[in-house]
Amino acid sequence: MTTPVRQSYFLWAPGVILTILCGLVLFAAPNRNVPRCVELGSDVTSIYLGENSSTLIAGRSDGKIEQLDLETLEHRDIFEFGRGRVNHISASVDGQTVSCVVANERIVLRDFQTSSIVDEIELQNVTLAALSPDGSHLAAGDVDGNTWVTTLPHESWTLLSPAHLKLVTTIQWSAAGTLLATGSQGGTIQVWAAESLDMVFSAAEPHSTILALGFEEDDGHRWIQSLHFDQTVTTFDLSIGEKRNQVRGSTQTRNGRYSTDGKEYVTIGRRGRVTLWDASSHESQVFQYAGESFTRSAVTAKWIVAAGAGSKVAVWRRESYDAPKFGELLGGLFVAGLILTCVATLHDWRKGLLYCVVLDSLRDPVRKLIPDAPVWFTLVMGLLWLVILLRAALEIWEKVSKRQSELWTRIWGVGALIVMFVATWRAISSYESGWHLALLGWSSYLAPVAGVLIGLTFVRGQRDLRALAMTVVGTSLVMSSSAFPELLSWDWRGLGGIEFDWIRYQKFGLISLMCGFYRSPTVLGLHAASAMMYAALLARVDSRPLRRVWLLICLLMIPALIFSGRRKMLLIVLVFVVVLAVTSLRRMMSHAWPKRRRMLLTATLLLLIAFCFLYQWSGHLPQHIQYGFSIGREGVQRSISVANSVLVTLSQNGPWGLGMGTATQGAYRYRATGPTTWQEDGVSRLAAEFGVPGLLIATVGFCLLLAKMYSSVRNAAPAQRSIAIMLAAMTLGYVASYVAAHMTFSGDVSTALLATLPLGMLLALKSKTDAARQ
Repeated sequence: MTTPVRQSYFLWAPGVILTILCGLVLFAAPNRNVPRCVELGSDVTSIYLGENSSTLIAGRSDGKIEQLDLETLEHRDIFEFGRGRVNHISASVDGQTVSCVVANERIVLRDFQTSSIVDEIELQNVTLAALSPDGSHLAAGDVDGNTWVTTLPHESWTLLSPAHLKLVTTIQWSAAGTLLATGSQGGTIQVWAAESLDMVFSAAEPHSTILALGFEEDDGHRWIQSLHFDQTVTTFDLSIGEKRNQVRGSTQTRNGRYSTDGKEYVTIGRRGRVTLWDASSHESQVFQYAGESFTRSAVTAKWIVAAGAGSKVAVWRRESYDAPKFGELLGGLFVAGLILTCVATLHDWRKGLLYCVVLDSLRDPVRKLIPDAPVWFTLVMGLLWLVILLRAALEIWEKVSKRQSELWTRIWGVGALIVMFVATWRAISSYESGWHLALLGWSSYLAPVAGVLIGLTFVRGQRDLRALAMTVVGTSLVMSSSAFPELLSWDWRGLGGIEFDWIRYQKFGLISLMCGFYRSPTVLGLHAASAMMYAALLARVDSRPLRRVWLLICLLMIPALIFSGRRKMLLIVLVFVVVLAVTSLRRMMSHAWPKRRRMLLTATLLLLIAFCFLYQWSGHLPQHIQYGFSIGREGVQRSISVANSVLVTLSQNGPWGLGMGTATQGAYRYRATGPTTWQEDGVSRLAAEFGVPGLLIATVGFCLLLAKMYSSVRNAAPAQRSIAIMLAAMTLGYVASYVAAHMTFSGDVSTALLATLPLGMLLALKSKTDAARQ
């Protein structure tokens, strides 16, 4: 009598943990560091904040500068410089003299105590200017990469040589005013002695634009640190003139600014994500604000300020920083849920599979809410899938051993293994980390096989199918609905991508792709598409009252799919709908009277006309919908580009390819030497890794797959015919998405497994002969 109780405990314990985890995710997601915001008179184009000051100086697009008291957020004096925007502001340490670059053609110096203009200096194509700490010198940079220096009061400019090859993006004086440093768009750094104007150091980091420079001095040692557009931070030792270290970044940074002492710097990333970094340890504190995407920043020991998104200025008081709650606890609960789910899987692997679907959806928001967003969260689900596969191995073997494989299938399997082993040998012999690439490739290609085998064994009846479908629909409905808070710019730390902005530039405007709680728009689109298809499946198998609920959920998933902006995921639903429409129309036409056939043809024609009309006038629809409709306009071009990409890949990499795993998502982490490659579509990926033999094997395998799917649908029992058609349509949708772009399926084992479950369930449906025997 104790065994059922223990089994029940092990089966329900993961559910309790996952419920608590969901609650903590929702509780921890809202940001507690909401800034105080104020609107200025017009768009903010530049800001300056002195180290010991609480008065912000903001330059505006209408040629004015405005003072803002950060303590009270009250507006102070407004000074006008005439026409032209104020592009850059600098000041002396005492804050008495302020320099402003106006309209890229002159530099205006103003005395803030007397409110009078001290000097107005002409300099064409100037982008920024910086006063020395004591206000005795002025340095400026222009769009041609030149650096100019003058002594105040101004008499003449001194041109420093050599010039940068591209425009000057940042100018920084050392705290003592003895050194002057400039950085450029080309990634070059130059340091001059302030008195002699001789160059004392130069370096080139051409991988991205330099956004900010910071000096640091300690015990007679002097360092300079550069912040790049890709958030790479490089430290140079000026005493010996060598690079000390470099911390490589992985995301785009809109703006950056160092503190006066060079010990801290602030960056502005996605969705207004303002982050304060320690220059030595590179530890960070996030002051996130989802309301605007800022382009200007300032940092002192007391304040952090962000501006540049319209006329809004956001202010944080550093002493009131509230560290994110439950970060470590969320990670621990996720691991506990994973362990308990593995234990539950040992008792009932089908129940463990349902928990796996929920846990797979929770991993992304948990990863974003814990410190440093570790990459292993994306890969850890492979452990649970491995436990499921091992636990179901006996049932899988019994199921597979009873099925008779055809001769062509056996020949194809042997050929595929030969091609894969040859590709493995090529990867190992060509790369230093060849074993890593080979393992990555094998896991990517074997995951779909495991998904088919699990799906083949999972379904014992319609009850199992409904349980899986309801789990997918329920979790995806909750998680995908998070796209709406992101669209409304809610200040939640769990929303948006991980340190990255997904933006698409179209002729009708700029499109921001939504991620919701997921790590990327692609994952959001995939789950929304899967939920729509499984909801349609439930609408087919359930009774009429529930059918309306499932159809309503299908409609609710459409906005999330559109806001994700991933047309390759929209392609999944499009293929699914087309397959269902064609098969349904064919079935109705074959059983309808001649008069009804004409009515069906007329209705189909009217629907096509309505779609064409909507397609023609899609330019008047919201931007995300316009972007979704572009799948029709660009579909043919994308198909042609896939063919061209295959030809280019074969010409570059040879007829035998580069080897196993070289084009798999994530291979860039291991491919340190040897030839490199990048293919977006799935066909070019096969060409890059396996060459011509791989393409031939894949073509034959796809033909065999279509034949097997057609046979399964045709021979399915009458009561399961519609279910078989839907599962086949889902499989074809996933295949189409893989052909368009393979990264989601090749870089995430869990995604590949979930996408191939419908094919296994299709093959597991009872045939007419089995139904007749029963």
